[in-house]
Amino acid sequence: MPKINFIYFILIPLILVFAAPRVQAAGASLMFSPSSESFVMGDKILVEVRVDTGLSPINAVEATIYFPVDNLEVLNISKNEAVFTLWPQDAVFDNLNGTISFAGGLPHPGFNDPENLITIEFKAKKEGVVNLTFDKAQILADDGQGTDILAYLQAAKYVIFQEIVFPQIFSPTHPQEND
Repeated sequence: MPKINFIYFILIPLILVFAAPRVQAAGASLMFSPSSESFVMGDKILVEVRVDTGLSPINAVEATIYFPVDNLEVLNISKNEAVFTLWPQDAVFDNLNGTISFAGGLPHPGFNDPENLITIEFKAKKEGVVNLTFDKAQILADDGQGTDILAYLQAAKYVIFQEIVFPQIFSPTHPQEND
């Protein structure tokens, strides 16, 4: 009987504690919204760049975004809905090289909810499949040490197509279809 008590009260809890998988924070993510969509050539496209902190307080994000210059042209970048109040590097774009870059932040205590960082207004120039991707990105924790907690970068995929125009049918002998 004493061996059973030892197994139940000492050994099993120790095994569960040390053998249990360690759960770590998922980390923070950068994403585009919408992440997929279809557009007609000539359309203006609004794309939000969003951060999901993974419930960890953060206070700074830096990123470079790539876009295909044959298919898209940046018309404007807005920070009106941005969570950041400080911009060490203002949001800038280069339509020749297909890049957008920015660095923003805010003082302690930061924030830990999903938020909008910038909104990009594109013009759809040419039909095709379009990918927006992140590069050189960092999401810095509000831990006093600037720990990069970036775990995931979500690309976006858009389809741009030429508008289909149906021919107008007209009959000089029957101008109204009810006649």
